[in-house]
Amino acid sequence: MNTETNAAGAGDQTGSAPPETNRVTESDILRLNREIAYMGRVGRRREEYCREQVKYMQACHRKISQDQLAYAKARGENISCRGGGCSFCCRAVYVGATLQECEAVAYYLASHELLLARFLGNYPEWREAVRRGGDQFQECERLFNESLHSGGDKKKDMAFEESLKRHNRQGTVCPFLDGDLCSIYEARPSNCAGFFVTHPPERCRPQGSNEPRFNLTAINEVITDISFYYKKLERPVTLYMPVAVYRILSEGFLYLARFPGLAGLDSAALSDPEVRAVIQSWTGSSAGAA
Repeated sequence: MNTETNAAGAGDQTGSAPPETNRVTESDILRLNREIAYMGRVGRRREEYCREQVKYMQACHRKISQDQLAYAKARGENISCRGGGCSFCCRAVYVGATLQECEAVAYYLASHELLLARFLGNYPEWREAVRRGGDQFQECERLFNESLHSGGDKKKDMAFEESLKRHNRQGTVCPFLDGDLCSIYEARPSNCAGFFVTHPPERCRPQGSNEPRFNLTAINEVITDISFYYKKLERPVTLYMPVAVYRILSEGFLYLARFPGLAGLDSAALSDPEVRAVIQSWTGSSAGAA
């Protein structure tokens, strides 16, 4: 799941290229996937699930905030990152999120046209910068999921920590950052809500060999969640959020169906008569698939 591929195009589902006259661009496919994302029986179930997932994430944000306050109070400390205006975490830290959270973020964007347009406009340049840095997120993603699925140990934990440090030293700015504020704050992953510090804010910026030390409040039920709107996942999945969200938007059900436990999701969604009618009118032939 770590290797990013191009968005699926019309005709790809059958393994054959469409006629030359029916060729469409990746941008076209993205628009089609957006149109059918919450259409049909599966799509409506998906929309309801995502709507509830956003509410659940907001409840998690409140629980995390309470836990952080209790943590600081027990130590006679204060949380330094309250009140807004500080975005250092968003300018460096690896942003992991569950597949369910990534689905909710994609839905949140689809519900906020200006945010969606901004993300899609900024993404190609951001993605190229990440690629030039060696796509370090892929190693972070792989190591975390291996530890999650097979159980952590000291060696695995250390490997993951070193991978995170290599990623964070690159200073990869989250594409959802708008100035110093999170543009998807209401639907941000629990990992984002979990980062906080109790040391002076100026120590967040590394100097020389010193690196900032972040605290992270996590909710285990979020990380180990296997619920979904189409069957259940075979195992929990955590992804690099910005890339996963883009792939959900651009590749739709074809991307989601690749995760263990979700095989057949694409067929169930795309075979719906309501969805097929849109695809056929959009492509001009019955050979198209999104």
